[in-house]
Amino acid sequence: MIFNTWAYYLFFLVPSAILFRLSPLRFRPWVIVAGGSAFFLYFSYTELGGIIPAACLGIFLWESITSRFYRPKSWFCWAGVTQAIVLLFIFKYWNFFAGLVWLRAPEQHYWAHAFLPLGISFFTFEFIHYATDRYKHRTEAGNVGEYLAFILFFPTMVAGPIKRY
Repeated sequence: MIFNTWAYYLFFLVPSAILFRLSPLRFRPWVIVAGGSAFFLYFSYTELGGIIPAACLGIFLWESITSRFYRPKSWFCWAGVTQAIVLLFIFKYWNFFAGLVWLRAPEQHYWAHAFLPLGISFFTFEFIHYATDRYKHRTEAGNVGEYLAFILFFPTMVAGPIKRY
């Protein structure tokens, strides 16, 4: 478990909490973004074994860019929900469904070296939650730093609970 290691406390939780408290209000979201990015990269690299799982941080960046287009009653909110579900399907369920479809095929259609990004179900549901809340006008847009801080808040990134924006 990631959250009971010395690395988590010494390198991420304590330094991030201190930096957050010492930072002016306008920089606090960026402290969370920096801490969350470092947390995701470190534990993806060390626990999942490589740079490719760590590179999935690009999913967070992509989501933060596309979320700028979410407006109340906009079709783009549903495009965001769709892209989140597609990402979840590709990373988490591709091998399962490929095994069902090509059960006895001589040529296997699966990822031999598939990896699962750290907390993919969790952050996918947060992406969906934000898009539907923007569609229903239950939340304000916020800026890129605030949104990235929301999705990269590492103490809840892989353990939950799913938080409201």
